[in-house]
Amino acid sequence: MAVSFSVKYISLGLVIGCILTIIIGFNFGGWITGSKAAVLIEDASTAKVTESLLPLCVSRAKSDAGFEEKLIKLERAASYNRLELISSEDWAKMPGTNDVNRPLAIACALKLIEK
Repeated sequence: MAVSFSVKYISLGLVIGCILTIIIGFNFGGWITGSKAAVLIEDASTAKVTESLLPLCVSRAKSDAGFEEKLIKLERAASYNRLELISSEDWAKMPGTNDVNRPLAIACALKLIEK
């Protein structure tokens, strides 16, 4: 059975239209995949938790007995060593946990050294 000329071009047009819709949607339309959405949600939740816990970390640091000396060490330390200094003081350790919250420790170090 022969396929008519118009059905052939209509089918080709539908296929090309679908492909172009997908390309335009993902590149310019703001479409994202499920895994990308999960990453964005994780980043946003980490940012909000860090933002809400930052005052606690800063107040713990400022209430430390040797805060002034430790702050001078923190300011003089290289950026990659600041996390280690904050972690050793347990300022970014949350109650009930044994681990230091890494994003919080980084944000706390930056907040403490900003003028």
